[in-house]
Amino acid sequence: DTRVHVHCVLAEALWFAGRSVESRSELDGAVDLAMQMRQPYAQVWALYQVAFLNHMQGDFGAMLEAAERVIEIGMEKGIQFFLPLGLFFASTQIPDPDERIRTMVAEHEKTMLTGARAGSTYLKCMIVEEQLSQNMLEDAQSRLEEVRHLFETTSEMLWKSELIRLETLLQLKRGELGREQAAEAFRGAIKSAVDIGVKPFALRAALTLCDHLKGSDTAVATLSDIINSYPVPDTTTEYIRARDIIAATS
Repeated sequence: DTRVHVHCVLAEALWFAGRSVESRSELDGAVDLAMQMRQPYAQVWALYQVAFLNHMQGDFGAMLEAAERVIEIGMEKGIQFFLPLGLFFASTQIPDPDERIRTMVAEHEKTMLTGARAGSTYLKCMIVEEQLSQNMLEDAQSRLEEVRHLFETTSEMLWKSELIRLETLLQLKRGELGREQAAEAFRGAIKSAVDIGVKPFALRAALTLCDHLKGSDTAVATLSDIINSYPVPDTTTEYIRARDIIAATS
């Protein structure tokens, strides 16, 4: 139903603009409307969007709850299209790291086979983040090449800052960049997100810069500039972390 879809798209736009509280309200409205209409497809679509946005916002408990409902309704109603997506997000919370990355990759491949390409770039970036955390550097490189190919063929710029940030983290792990070279690359990721207007990704890149420079004055100043650019105070995990870093150094 397009009414449910509009709520979901508006929720995503609000989050990108730094209005996560309003974003959550739109998602709640989408789920409520889908439930009222008793449309299973609309329900799993809305709940998938809840899982997607809650992951981006760092609320993994809410993400997992939504993903499990996607799986439940999808299996009960025979809606196979969304099952790999629900299983993908649920797999990010598997405790065992080997099983976690193996399941994430497997469910993502199933998703791509269904033709579900919307948001797939972010899913690939999630896999890369996990591979980097497990020092699976060659696998991370291959996945990043897929992401870069998408940018070159589709001009999908929304996630460009994440590509730059993750490529820089990979190069750092390989010892291919010096301290200042990496810092400059992270600043490029911040600029990319700012230019596109995706405040949370600018914040994520700024937090990575701050970690890299170990809370230097310039990194904290950059963090402060991004926090101050938000139209309203935010409640996401990364915003709160950034606010705490700034408070600790002021």
